[in-house]
Amino acid sequence: MAYVRWLLAYFKGDVALAVAAYNAGEGAVNKYKGIPPYAETRQYVKKVQARYPFKTHAYDAKITEPSPVFKSSAFKRSG
Repeated sequence: MAYVRWLLAYFKGDVALAVAAYNAGEGAVNKYKGIPPYAETRQYVKKVQARYPFKTHAYDAKITEPSPVFKSSAFKRSG
């Protein structure tokens, strides 16, 4: 749970990005500036979204600096 909490802070509460990072690693999400194009990861994100319908979740910004994807103009918003 500590890792999920960290991922939520790192991805500024974006549930899809946090879930994708949980599955594929935050490095993959950063590399692709969004949900990686891995079939397994995309299916995993869809399964979680079907069970947890909220796009964002509260997070503690003091835990970590946000992912560099938020600084990129090429960032692809999830969902």
